[in-house]
Amino acid sequence: MKEPQVFQHTCTPQKNHQISVRTIKELLNHMPRQLHQPHRSNFCIIHLYTEGHGIHQVDFKDIAVKPGRMVFISNGQVHNFDPHADYDGFALMFTDAFFSRADFYRQFLHKSAMYHDPLQPFYFDTGDRFEELSSLLGYMMQEQKRRVDELQELTLHNYLANILFIAERKYGPLQRKTHSPGDNGVVARFKTLVNTHLMEQWPVKQYARELNITQRTLENAFVKAEDTTPKKWLTERTILEIKRHLCYEEALPIKGISDRLGFKEVSNFVKFFKTETGLTPAGFRSSLKQVQE
Repeated sequence: MKEPQVFQHTCTPQKNHQISVRTIKELLNHMPRQLHQPHRSNFCIIHLYTEGHGIHQVDFKDIAVKPGRMVFISNGQVHNFDPHADYDGFALMFTDAFFSRADFYRQFLHKSAMYHDPLQPFYFDTGDRFEELSSLLGYMMQEQKRRVDELQELTLHNYLANILFIAERKYGPLQRKTHSPGDNGVVARFKTLVNTHLMEQWPVKQYARELNITQRTLENAFVKAEDTTPKKWLTERTILEIKRHLCYEEALPIKGISDRLGFKEVSNFVKFFKTETGLTPAGFRSSLKQVQE
């Protein structure tokens, strides 16, 4: 039996400053087989659902598709569309470099909850901002069809910035309402650092040292902001990255994944994964193939 292929969805044409808006149905008509299977994208994605119901899976978690809902998918996340559902909406795709053309925009993107925590998908009901967000995405689609000139990128960037700012204002207060800005800032910086150095297998104390705070300060901030510990979050983040590799890197053997993720011995890698998930890495990979078949 032919094994399902997981592909890398890249910008076309490939360039750093890239943005594109399409309807979800247009996107699926373009490459249905690939997008219905788990795939990894090298850009940021926003979906705004306008009609229908179904499931969109992001990093092995099911997200219920409903009109008015918006979901954010980060560069590097594994996700797939529901092949049995009939829903539509907008799919906005952009590179980090396109939005982060100035320090203010780069800092906003990296500090926002939208893209820095892969363990908590950024997904919410747009409510009274739905029509406004739909209009902005519609304007972007119209702008893409116009003649290219020196102001088109800036126009598209302006629309994108408005969409991200509205989303942050709509969703951000829900995340911060019971926590102090200081605690959230420490936690966000920790998560950003982990996403950068995950393969190096740093212990929590090393991250605290890089953040120029004590391990106790980091732990207290995490408990206040998220009612968990940085060690537990780091473990869950490592497990997620292993799952991504098992899904996406089909040609890479278990030892190769173990080496890439910084484990000194493959036996330790297998034991760590089984302790946390109840499955061996090979067993998890087999279960993915059974579901996709």
